[in-house]
Amino acid sequence: MTIVRASGALTLFNALRLTPRGEAALSTLGPITTVVRLGGRHGADDEYYRRVHGAALAAVDDMRLADGAAAVDLRLTNTVAGLGDYFALSALPIPAAAVVVLPTPTPEAVVYLPHHGPPGGLLLTADALVVRPARRGAVAPQHARLHAAATRLGVAPAAAVRLHPDWWRAQVEGGVDVAALRAAYVRVKAWGAGGLLSARGDAWLPDGGGVAVVEGIAGAVTVGMPVTGPRHKPWERGAAKDAGRRRLLSGGAPRRRDRGRRAAGPYAERSTPL
Repeated sequence: MTIVRASGALTLFNALRLTPRGEAALSTLGPITTVVRLGGRHGADDEYYRRVHGAALAAVDDMRLADGAAAVDLRLTNTVAGLGDYFALSALPIPAAAVVVLPTPTPEAVVYLPHHGPPGGLLLTADALVVRPARRGAVAPQHARLHAAATRLGVAPAAAVRLHPDWWRAQVEGGVDVAALRAAYVRVKAWGAGGLLSARGDAWLPDGGGVAVVEGIAGAVTVGMPVTGPRHKPWERGAAKDAGRRRLLSGGAPRRRDRGRRAAGPYAERSTPL
């Protein structure tokens, strides 16, 4: 959950209910006036804050809400460049807040706060861009030589941000317009934010600031939209292995990957950097 204070009031993104002690501490910061649902799989406790604190719910049209939820109070729509403070007004009670609504089968939005966080501002996301958990501790002894060799060869570490695999799979199954979605990510990059807070993982405030964030988003989109579509889910990998074992036990030849072919269909084109 991300908490933003503006004009003495609190706005909660990807809201979660706190312990009684935590909620009491939160209330000392100001009244909770708005909860923002950036993605349908987050904001599990939006209705609690609406019922107990009288908060208004902001969400994209047709977004999945909690069972029994009342209608959305504030509609999140795309903001455009304006003559005022950076952007034309959005529905959010936060000065200069900007919104990109992603053109995806399952509605989702990305919010930009230019006056909060590091220089350049802050991106708030759900599953469209998620932060990988930071690795803690030293490299395990059994991996030390491999780690040293990779470092000498200049192998890059795992990207800090990515598209959530299950989220991307749902977009493919829903018939996402890849070109339109890439264009939306270009708009997100153009904000030049210096950091990112997603519904998953740690805060990402890279030393490289806006340049690093732009590169991270471009890499996440390129890797996250593979030429052959999304990878199998873990349980589907297990089913595929079981099928292979059955073929071997029945005397059938194991299947080999045809590295010279690409999958047919709308997602077979080569991924290109933004």
